[in-house]
Amino acid sequence: RRSSGVLICDGSSLVVGTVHDLAAAGQHGDIDHTTSLAVAASWQGFSDGCAPIEDFHVTLQEFVGGEWADAGVQMQTVGVHSTSTVEPPSWSVNFALPAAGHYRTQVCAVNSVGGTRCAVSDGVVADETPPSSNGVVCVRSATTEVCGNATYPATSQMQLSGLRDGTLVYLPYASEDASDVVIEWGGCEDDESGIGGFRWCLDVVSQADETGHTVFSECFEKDWEDVGLAVQTPVAATHLTKGHAIMVNVECSNKAGLTTSATVGPVRFDRTPAVVSDSALTPPTLSAHDGLLWSSGSVAEIAVDTAEMIDGDTESGVDSARLIVRDMAGATVVDAAITPTMLNGAVLTYQVPSGTSRYLAELTVTNGAGLKTSVELPHRIAFDEGAPSNGEVRVCDADGETRKGQPVDSVRLCIAGFTAPQSGISGHQLHFSASGATELNEVLLMGHAEVIEVADLPLECGTTLTISSVALSGAAVAA
Repeated sequence: RRSSGVLICDGSSLVVGTVHDLAAAGQHGDIDHTTSLAVAASWQGFSDGCAPIEDFHVTLQEFVGGEWADAGVQMQTVGVHSTSTVEPPSWSVNFALPAAGHYRTQVCAVNSVGGTRCAVSDGVVADETPPSSNGVVCVRSATTEVCGNATYPATSQMQLSGLRDGTLVYLPYASEDASDVVIEWGGCEDDESGIGGFRWCLDVVSQADETGHTVFSECFEKDWEDVGLAVQTPVAATHLTKGHAIMVNVECSNKAGLTTSATVGPVRFDRTPAVVSDSALTPPTLSAHDGLLWSSGSVAEIAVDTAEMIDGDTESGVDSARLIVRDMAGATVVDAAITPTMLNGAVLTYQVPSGTSRYLAELTVTNGAGLKTSVELPHRIAFDEGAPSNGEVRVCDADGETRKGQPVDSVRLCIAGFTAPQSGISGHQLHFSASGATELNEVLLMGHAEVIEVADLPLECGTTLTISSVALSGAAVAA
């Protein structure tokens, strides 16, 4: 400035230029993100028409706690004559950043009379780490999901060879158009440089052979800001064809260019449960009577025929089963898991301990997709360990009157008085023996009547007849 004819130079005549963040000294192009802690700064356009610029003081600042502060890196002084001969003149320095973070460079020009003016760069974010491992990709149906977590370094291509049944995951779905099956991914976060974008790929793989070949493939890329932090997309029903599996890969990149990827698959689909015959669950030693399955012992045996289950699902296969026996109150008395190694065609036997309740036995079969099918015994199980009370067996006439002592060519028998309070009388077994007879005759009578007439029995003159009756577990009388 001019005062009383004297030109006074302070710092007001200094013109500041621009400052750029570079990947390295001598390079061109301003950077906003880097994966390296070695950066550079360049500047140009500084001038002073009053007092010449002599030096530049270059400092590094860090954004901490919502404001810019000195980063603790030693200031560098660059003489104005240390520039190259290119026009317009520019200067540059290298910095070693103390840690990942958000930095900018401040350049202060100092003229010959000590005047100073400063300019700063727009900043650079140093990020050495990929997005967090919270990223996940899932294939979901209405009831089940299978997911894959993010890994680093990213897997850019899915491995489509060497597919075997042991690597498969099966999922169920309910709707014919597969509207309940979606691919979802999210959780990709980066605290340093932020998320820059993602790449999503779907491959449909035929599993007609062990190698697997791709029958459909699509990929697309998006800036993360376009889709938000969680994305969901439906899976076309045509991709769920029997014999096909899908594989999904999602790559998530931060703004520094580091990438993690999450992969899930191969996944196959099954929308029908296994078909299981009622003969898979039977009570081989129990007797049906009055709508119950009766056991006269301290345990009741139930048989599970695995041969009736293992061929019941031609898609995902039968994976496991479980036998549950509950009492009338719903309490479980038998809970037996049938594992895949037990599904070998054998007949498995389980025991139900005796009790006073009525017990429901249910066999639930689960296929590889988690869909369940259940079969039950036709009746509840009941226990009666007591013998029927003693009754009587009489030789009687057609009117039920007892016949005494007169010789006859045939006899009629009357049975009465047998009772079984718990299970009831299901029938009578009569044993006949006669003097001179060479074998024992036996007649089984089924019924509930207190008096049951037996057809006339042919007898020889002078025969002595002995009769006994057994009802259920063994009460007996002789007549």
